[in-house]
Amino acid sequence: NSDIAVHGNLPEDVVFEVRNWLNNEANLNAPGPSRIWGVFNDFMASNYDELRAKGFSKRDIMRLPIHELMRYIKSWVTSTP
Repeated sequence: NSDIAVHGNLPEDVVFEVRNWLNNEANLNAPGPSRIWGVFNDFMASNYDELRAKGFSKRDIMRLPIHELMRYIKSWVTSTP
């Protein structure tokens, strides 16, 4: 396995490095890493609360299949200003 940059397994640093790599490689005009990290955390908190209200346990949420998580992300992105 090879990472695009050193990040020390720190989630905020991973976001920083991946954002910068994608921004450069795809010639994007991406928002800053801190904004991306903040929006990610907003989604995670909102999704956690919604899933708990639907009867999911903490463990269920941690083990959510990727395709289901992606569906929740898409729904959240389209409904959040």
